[in-house]
Amino acid sequence: MGVEGTTEVFNEVRQGQPIGLGTASSDTWITTKVRSQLLSTDQVKSSNVKVTTENSEVFLMGLVTNREGRAAADIASRVSGVSRVTTAFTYIK
Repeated sequence: MGVEGTTEVFNEVRQGQPIGLGTASSDTWITTKVRSQLLSTDQVKSSNVKVTTENSEVFLMGLVTNREGRAAADIASRVSGVSRVTTAFTYIK
């Protein structure tokens, strides 16, 4: 059984303790800093990239070229407070 048209599934589910208010606030700040950096570069069409942060890990999703995906991951990895970057991009040519 599957979803018609689905070619890939990204499963990054993790078990862990609920995130507290301090961590959630820090995650929101990290997301804001990553989004700001993506907006300030011409290497990535930032409107095509969704940024989510959980427990200092940044998740990048969207429709990008290979070059844009690499650039977005590199930019996110350089933001202070980021512990890991996980990408779940759909790549276009």
